Formats: sequence, structure tokens, C-alpha cells
Amino acid sequence: MKTLYAVTFHPEEPEYLCIADSEHEARDLTIDHAKDYEIPITGQFLIESQETHPDLNDFQSRYTLRNNPHDSMAGLGGKIFGSNGIEWDTVRESPPGTIWTLIESDGIWWICPGIHFVDRLGYLLTEQERVEDERHYLCE
Repeated sequence: MKTLYAVTFHPEEPEYLCIADSEHEARDLTIDHAKDYEIPITGQFLIESQETHPDLNDFQSRYTLRNNPHDSMAGLGGKIFGSNGIEWDTVRESPPGTIWTLIESDGIWWICPGIHFVDRLGYLLTEQERVEDERHYLCE
């Protein structure tokens, strides 16, 4: 399990999303982000929200990822499938309960059940079919 923090230094500033093990680490990551992008720190550290989500370790304890036989250099150690050509054919021909989409949203990577197109980085296929598991998993 990992914790996703939405952090800001002023209520009128946009939130910064980060994955951290503690509030202290979330603060440090937010300060680093502000420095990297030359964002002025105009107030005190505020945690707007804090949510715990299952992560890649939790995912891999439940599911075995299939290797991409078409591209051994694919991301996640040869596990990500692309969205065109023979890789897309492999995804489409797989049982629906074994298909997951790796997406990026606000700088955070997620493993989501099923086929998604918006913010898609690629697809993951599992040996086991999901049964009543519609969770999204954080992927660092």
C-alpha cells in the first residue's frame, strides 16, 4: 500500500500530487517540486487530501504479469504491450478479465482494469483473470 498526498502551500494554489511514506516526505517532495519549477512558496504546508491505495507490489501479489513476446525491451521488464500492430492484436485477443491499462494522470502512474484510451501508456496482461477487482493500483 502507498499513500497519495495532495499538497499545497496556499489554498488558492494548485495541488501537487505525490506518493510518499509520510507527511514529512510529502512536504519535502513538494518543496523540491516547487524549487524545480520555480514556484514561490507563499504559505504553510497544507495536506489537502491523503489516500492510501494498493500499489504495484499488491498487484503483483495477486496477479502474474505476462511477458510481451513481441518486444523484450518493453517497459516494466518486458511486460507492457503497445497500442498498435501485433501488440494491440495480442491485447484485443486476450480474455477481458486479464487486460489492464497503465495510465498516467497528473504525474502519477496507475494500473487500471480493462481497456482505457485516455492517458494510456500501454497495456498489461495477467495470467489470472480478475474477479470483482475494479481497484486502481499505484505504480511508481
